[in-house]
Amino acid sequence: MTAPARLSRLSRLSRRLSYGAGSVGTGIFTTVPGVLLLYFLTVEVHLSAAVAGMIILIPKAAGLIGDPLIGIWADRLHRSSHGGRRRLMALGALVGCVGLWMLFSLPQQHAGNVAVPVLIYLVCTTGYSLFAVPYSALPAELDARPAERRALVSTRLGLAFLGVLIGGVSAPVIATRAGYDGMGLAMAIACAIAMAAFLTTCRLPAGGMARSRPAPAARTVRQARWRLPRRFVVQMAAFILLLAAAGAFSALLPFLVRELGADGEVVGLAMLVDILAALGSSAVWPSLIRRLGLRRVWWLAAAIGCVGGVMVGTASAIDAPFYVGMALGGASMAGVQIAGFTGLADLTADYLEQGEGGGLITGIWMAGEKTGLASGPLLAGVGLDLLSPILPGAAAGVSMALIPGLLALLSIMVIAIPGTGHDHRAGATTPEAQP
Repeated sequence: MTAPARLSRLSRLSRRLSYGAGSVGTGIFTTVPGVLLLYFLTVEVHLSAAVAGMIILIPKAAGLIGDPLIGIWADRLHRSSHGGRRRLMALGALVGCVGLWMLFSLPQQHAGNVAVPVLIYLVCTTGYSLFAVPYSALPAELDARPAERRALVSTRLGLAFLGVLIGGVSAPVIATRAGYDGMGLAMAIACAIAMAAFLTTCRLPAGGMARSRPAPAARTVRQARWRLPRRFVVQMAAFILLLAAAGAFSALLPFLVRELGADGEVVGLAMLVDILAALGSSAVWPSLIRRLGLRRVWWLAAAIGCVGGVMVGTASAIDAPFYVGMALGGASMAGVQIAGFTGLADLTADYLEQGEGGGLITGIWMAGEKTGLASGPLLAGVGLDLLSPILPGAAAGVSMALIPGLLALLSIMVIAIPGTGHDHRAGATTPEAQP
């Protein structure tokens, strides 16, 4: 390898790592509430599980409107000012991290009060969106080559799993030993460090580029649905369903562990198995997509998730089948994430080629992602409230066996809709990138 080629390769690797550093923060940010917030609001703040699930859903559902608007704002900042988008992400990182700390530091006088956690979580999720929406749109701008875009996405997801590992494993242990307020502070600091690493090391594309006058934000959002390819809408719907399955799975885990007579540290160990399986399988899913096509890989990932949920939900003890089920759940989630975000990067690149910003399309995707992850805990909470009087001591297990599996089956049915172009393989034109 020649010296210039070696230098170019090192430069690409450095860019991938500096970009991916931010996803360590987003991984922590999404995992900690996903695993512990329903349990915290139910056990510590003394709300019913269904009400706690609604508290989780409301702020994230607000992202259905807010995230596309944030995407439009980020695109305009990129066009009009140098460094404006970076400042927006810095503001989001600050607000989100402070909100995460406050969320798990609710004082006892607010026990049973619904408005306070809703408001704090709304601030928290808004800060996250200010960072994550423009951040997720960057691969298409950092490199126009599809192979390098996919490398950026793969690095980002790999490091996101590191964030999930930090949040999912350490947060339950810290909460058990130091309380939820100490855990919230520790996770907020970890998020801030990761996001700051990205903001200070990753060289973003220069702003201030002259482009056509953007349409008013309200009109842009109204027209967005008609610009989206049908296959993208179908893929996003299937993605939301699988994220809801994953959200229910994670939210029910602490309740199931308690039913089986174990403590919070077992939740951390179970999440470790889940995340290591996700990391281990993340190298396999891209090659399977190239060989089998996106639709078949989606079916495979969803089916694996169904089996994993049933194995964990029907476990009678913290034993080998329980941990095998956790591993299957992690592998399933890795496949869905890699397929979904690779398609998103390709579609964003196509929008950029047409002279449009990638922020809007990414905002729509992120809004769907957040809604899916928040719908899972709501369904989990409803399931716990309905089944606890009927099946005392077994409600979490039955909910774990049924809810994620049913959502995964619905996802399989959605992605099977004909004529949506999900059977592409490597070497063919990427359907998600087509207008």
